[in-house]
Amino acid sequence: MKQIIFVFAVLALILSACGTGKTVTPPPPTEESLPVITLDMEHMINPTLAYEIPAGAGFVLDASRFNFGTPNGPTSIQVVIDNHAFTGTWMTGELVQTVRAESLLPPAGFKPLTGFPAGKQMIVGVGHISDKGRFEPMWVAVVNVQ
Repeated sequence: MKQIIFVFAVLALILSACGTGKTVTPPPPTEESLPVITLDMEHMINPTLAYEIPAGAGFVLDASRFNFGTPNGPTSIQVVIDNHAFTGTWMTGELVQTVRAESLLPPAGFKPLTGFPAGKQMIVGVGHISDKGRFEPMWVAVVNVQ
């Protein structure tokens, strides 16, 4: 009889533990998974060799294995699409940068980008702005949007 009471007590304890805790729901992701473009010399010196990314809101530039040849590094990103240059900021000291279409500044008189649509070809450049206000590239490559 004591064994039955013990078994019922353990069963009651197990059942009481079920469902009394709060359900932990992970927060929704705040950023979609973006394609990564790894900067390399090969794509820069061969304009027929293009990166390919899916259509979307942006991409990531990974320069962790690229030497810009200057201790200061880049300060600017430029994306040329449909013959118009859109400009963004390269965060000083960072080797990986997220480029979102809506965060790029459009040329005067143009609307901001809303995304990178399939079928477009872009030229993406990383460099700095000269004292005369001109973009001076340190890395440039062709990117096809699929």
